[in-house]
Amino acid sequence: MKKTIAVLLALFAVLSAAAALGETGMTVYPAGDYRVGRVIKPGEYVLLPTGSAAGFFRLTKDVAGEQVVATGVFKSNSLLTVNQGEYLKLSGCQAISAAEFYPAHRLDTSVPGVMLKVGRDIGAGSYRIVAEADVLANYEIFEDSRHGEPLENRLFREEVEVAVQDGQYLKLSACRLGELTATPVPTATPEPTPAPTPSPTPAKTAADPVQRETPRGNAETPKPSGAANTEAPHGLALVGRIKIQAGRNPAVRSAASTRGEKIGAARAEAEYEVLEITENWYRILLEDGQIGWVNSGMADLVKTYDPPRYIPIP
Repeated sequence: MKKTIAVLLALFAVLSAAAALGETGMTVYPAGDYRVGRVIKPGEYVLLPTGSAAGFFRLTKDVAGEQVVATGVFKSNSLLTVNQGEYLKLSGCQAISAAEFYPAHRLDTSVPGVMLKVGRDIGAGSYRIVAEADVLANYEIFEDSRHGEPLENRLFREEVEVAVQDGQYLKLSACRLGELTATPVPTATPEPTPAPTPSPTPAKTAADPVQRETPRGNAETPKPSGAANTEAPHGLALVGRIKIQAGRNPAVRSAASTRGEKIGAARAEAEYEVLEITENWYRILLEDGQIGWVNSGMADLVKTYDPPRYIPIP
């Protein structure tokens, strides 16, 4: 009985907070546990930290949290698409529907640790990516905001140049977006062949009605840039621990893909700290300080950290 009352009170608190923040003109979903399709609808969301610590999310297919779709620890913002029936856990952050957020607001693209959609948050082209001082940084390019297998993934120090296309998602960890160094060269379009001039048609006697967009009010909202989170912990954020299965010595790769370069191998029955979880891969920290991806079919998730743990950068 006490457990039922506690669950109901927690649900009431989540609904009340979302409704209160909705007075700003947007529905804001605070930290908590959600079943997609009930309180929170399917779609893409902007995730923003609510305090000085980093934000954390976990998206799973089951209520027990065993079938993980994606996890993330972020300093400034993240973008996430959730589907009907999935389970979303938010810790130290809040979610706002992208459809409601973007008509009136924009993300601050100059701060470290952002996730951006090309064509909406930034334009297509080549950019300089700058790592934070004395830090091993990482960038990833995705085809959507499901945090699945990246199209491109690289660890680096100091700075690199990366090219992105419209519709892709650029995720930065311990680094920030620098200046645009090149833009896509437009493809020459052949001149169209002039069409025969049609005979004039009688003018309409009545004009079609024109739908006009009603402007939205400029309500106060939480800061979208996440710039207030400058006191977020420095170091590597760990979200769990895995154990390699007996008789297995899986390759550790530079990207969450079998096409990724092999950078090492994990030892059978050894345990490794996990920095990120996708549907088919774990991003782990090796004994020598290297960071890479191992296929989730070769290991078992034995522990999760909520909130994430932080360790010094190797």
